[in-house]
Amino acid sequence: IEHQMKTTKDAILKKTIHSIQYAKSFGCFVQFSAMDATRADASFLMDLFNTAVEAGAQAINISDTTGYILPKEVTSLVSRIKKEVIKQKDIILSIHCHNDLGLATANTLQAILAGINQIEVTINGIGERAGNASLEEIIAILDKHQDSLHYDTNIIKNEIFKTSNLLSHITNIQ
Repeated sequence: IEHQMKTTKDAILKKTIHSIQYAKSFGCFVQFSAMDATRADASFLMDLFNTAVEAGAQAINISDTTGYILPKEVTSLVSRIKKEVIKQKDIILSIHCHNDLGLATANTLQAILAGINQIEVTINGIGERAGNASLEEIIAILDKHQDSLHYDTNIIKNEIFKTSNLLSHITNIQ
């Protein structure tokens, strides 16, 4: 906050309220993402997410901006957010994992197991720096371990290859 955004925690909270209320005034569905959430001060992160929810955000997103967090820490963070922010509210809890340290898929899977509602993934590895968690890997893991994990994504798996080819064509990246 201090070095990258050159502001204060108080200013961030005020900007969060203003931004969410502004988007809501246009009837928008609002997902609030906390940049670098996995390295943030946990108490401030809870305050920030609670502020976002109170301002009207319908979804909150944990951004692992630098691919920093470990899978066991994902469980703890998701549990804390569910206990201190989500509570019994109808709020979508999302995660967005970067792959800088090769943990994006593992951390995304761990978030699913911890009870997260939504994952943000990539097709063909597209994303900043090292990319994000891979859609096809997550789907393959959930499919392969369906008997023990009991997750149904409703994703039509044979469309993933077609989508990958279309994206390659659009981006001109194989």
